[in-house]
Order: sequence, then structure tokens, then C-alpha cells
Amino acid sequence: MQVNLCSGKYNIIDSGYAFLFGKNEDFSIHITADNDFKISIILKF
Repeated sequence: MQVNLCSGKYNIIDSGYAFLFGKNEDFSIHITADNDFKISIILKF
């Protein structure tokens, strides 16, 4: 399983916390479990 965290155009490499890189940026979570299952969650503030 692969999990990627993003804020705007930046990838969050490693953190216990997730800070946004801009005032109006979205926070995205992209999960790939295998070739048949992928999901993206986008939080808009």
C-alpha cells in the first residue's frame, strides 16, 4: 500500500503533523492499495 500526502503542489514527505503551504491550499491524501483500488481524499479549507 502506498500513501501520498500533498498540500497544493508540494508533497509532504514525513511529518507527524500536516501543515498547509498556503492560506488557500487544499490537503490531499492519495492511497494506492493495489492496481485495482485507488482513492484520493481532498480536504478544501
